[in-house]
Order: sequence, then C-alpha cells, then structure tokens
Amino acid sequence: MEQTISWDGLGSPVLELWAYPDNGSGSGHLSAYIRRISDGAVVYTIANYGADQHGPWRRHFVNIDSIPGLAGLKEARLVLEINTGNNGGFTGYFDDIALHEGVSPSTVTDLAAVSETSTDAIKLSWTAPGDDGSIGVLNNSTFTIQYATYTTVAWSTSSAQVEISTSGVAPGTSQYYTLDGLSANTSYYFRLWTKDSSANYSPLSNGATAATLTNPVTGTQVISVYFSGATVSWNALPVSPSSATCEGYILQASTSEVYGDPQVHPQPESYLGNVNTLGPRSCYDEGKRVAETLMMDYHRQNNVDIRIIRIFNTYGPKMAENDGRVVSNFILQALKGEDITVYGEGEQTRSFCFVSDLVEGMVRMMECPGFIGPVNLGNPCETTILEFARKIIALTGSKSSIVYRPLPADDPKQRQPDISLAKEMLGWEPKIQLEDGLVKTIDYFRKKV
Repeated sequence: MEQTISWDGLGSPVLELWAYPDNGSGSGHLSAYIRRISDGAVVYTIANYGADQHGPWRRHFVNIDSIPGLAGLKEARLVLEINTGNNGGFTGYFDDIALHEGVSPSTVTDLAAVSETSTDAIKLSWTAPGDDGSIGVLNNSTFTIQYATYTTVAWSTSSAQVEISTSGVAPGTSQYYTLDGLSANTSYYFRLWTKDSSANYSPLSNGATAATLTNPVTGTQVISVYFSGATVSWNALPVSPSSATCEGYILQASTSEVYGDPQVHPQPESYLGNVNTLGPRSCYDEGKRVAETLMMDYHRQNNVDIRIIRIFNTYGPKMAENDGRVVSNFILQALKGEDITVYGEGEQTRSFCFVSDLVEGMVRMMECPGFIGPVNLGNPCETTILEFARKIIALTGSKSSIVYRPLPADDPKQRQPDISLAKEMLGWEPKIQLEDGLVKTIDYFRKKV
C-alpha cells in the first residue's frame, strides 16, 4: 500500500492510494477509510475488498472536495485507515493525512498605531486578511508583530516580539491589540505578518508609528511670588528621540475691573462694561482690557491657545500685609485695635471668593478643551462694605471703631459676578462660605501682627 497527498493550494486537495488486496494465495481482504480525528467518524470509504475481489494493484484517486462535509476544506488532519487480512485475520494500518495548502494570507495594508492614555502603551489596529489571500477564515493562525524604536531595523518574523493566536477570524474584520510596557516619551515603529495554520506567512505589512505619551511634569515648586510674577521650578523631562514640540496654554488673569462701575447687575461676561478711560483708576482697568484684546488677537491671527478668566475679589492666607485691599486692611486694623476705614457710607457692595475656590476654577479652566473664555470666577454672595467691616470686628473680637472717609472717584458701587457660564462650562462654583474663609485668613494675619 502506498499513499501520497498532492495539493497546490489552488485546486482541490486529493488523496492518491494504490492497493493490492492479495496475500499471494489468491485470497485476501482490504478496506480503506478516511476518518475525522475529532470524532472518529468515517467520512469516506475508499475501498472495501472481500476475498473474492483479490488482486491486482488498484489505484484510488480521491478528491477531498467530493466528500460530503469536507467540501472546501483547506487545512485539516484526518486519519487514513487501511485494514488488510488473509485467512488468519486482519491487521490494521493507520496514517495521518495532513491537508496543507500553499497559499499565504494577503498583506495587511492598513496597520495603524495610536498613543494610549497611559505613558507606556500604544494601540494597534488593522484589518484581518483571509487564510488564502483575501478569503477564508483564519483558524489556528497568528498575527506576528515586530516593533522597534528606530527605522533601520531588519524586519523579520524571527525577530518579532509578539505573536497573537487567532481562531475563527473572518477576513475583513477589524483587529486591535494594545502593546504595553513601553518607554514613555518614545517613538515606536511597527510591522505585522499573518501566519496561517500551514505556517505560511503573509508579506510584510505597511509600517505604522506612534509615540508614547510624555511623563507628567514632576517636582513642581513655587520658589517665590512677587507682585508682578512668580518663580517656578520643575524636573526636566527626557528629550524625545524624534523632533518634539512643547505645547501649553496662556492663561490671562483678567479682572472684574474690566466692567468698571457697572450698570448691569450681576455682571455677565457679555457685558461690555462702564469704564472711565481718563479716571485715576483707568490705568488698571484699561490695562486689563487691552491685555484681553491682545490675547484674542494672538488667538485669532496665530492660533495661540489661550484662556481668559475674570477674577473678582479674592482673599485668603498668605496675602501680603501691605496688599492694600479691603480684606487685608480691615483685618490688620482690627487685630491692631485701630479704626477701620470705610469709604463713603459703606453701601458699595463686593463679592469675596476664597483663594482655594479660585484656584480650582483656574485649574478647571485650563483643563477645559476648546473653551477660551472669558469666564467670571468669583463668589456671587454679595455683601456691603459696612457689613463686611462689622463681620471682621466680630470675628477678630476687636474693639475697633468704624470711621468714614470720602469715596474715591470711580470706585464701583456694585460688584457681583454672574457665574452661570462657569457652572455650565467648568462645572464650577465656590464652596467656602465667607465666614469660614475669613476665620482662616484672620488666623494667618494674627501670627503676623
């Protein structure tokens, strides 16, 4: 008995069997079957010769595609079972039939790579080819991936670092794989092969590249704060192996003073203000207004990523003793037992925001993509200056008296932010109540007096 398998991968797989059912004495038996390994069932009877059917050599040509249940089968392992016998009984012969084809999967041409949200991962995507070119389901196959941090690498399946086992993958379906454990701030290059169950590799895929995210800045410290600015330090990041750019935002810390002495109350961002351009306060008001104008011009003409916030009255620990604003003035006068100076009759209003609330609003503004402002950041809880002076006296336990002085020119009569836009765009509103914030601020100044 001899058996061979021939299949070029393009036509139908065939089994060729030569058998001679004769033991030399003119009698003999032979049966030949193809069985499935999975369940042992006979899927095809090749020959079944009895004693009266002996000799001579017979050729059996079996087209696998003609066997019910195996039509179209390209890759499988079957069993060829040969039973021969004479008057003394039967002997059995078993041999594996390994159907292997020679057509490799087609080339992946849409391999893509994108950075993940972590600093050590990149996500790959591609469209699965077929087992035979662009057709046929991929079973017992692998996607083989090689990656490198430079482009002059020798691309070879033997150098690939990743093999992804596949089963039941239909051609044309989207495939995804996330490669982690990579170095941060690094560019990576990727290629891919598809290997079928006959160990036929597809040609090398197109190249894909992506860079892992940069580690966040660490060790940030505020070294010193001045009236006109601050000195900040941080740990330098490693240099990217490829060309890199640093990106950031410009935050313009504007002011409620751009509204001047408002005639609209409370003040929304759409209000253009009521400002005296020639008054003694105008240098500050107009300076902030022109700063907003410059920011918008740079944004429109040069696509500079900006943020504009309008800060209302803010207070808290670490205010300068000579700050000159109403909160520090009133607290220091009260702690020293001095008269508290109120300008006018004290009926002008202000809205005081604790510093931690303001900082949270600023951070949210910086982390809000696509929103440049301007946006009001302040506490909408309004109080008169006279009420505020009396609250300071009560919280400090001071015996200070309140004295009145003439109201300065252009001093705003009302100041209260409309924070509807901040609530909508930033999900922000102040949390610290005025009395709670003042207690913390008074404790700070008490240690200074």
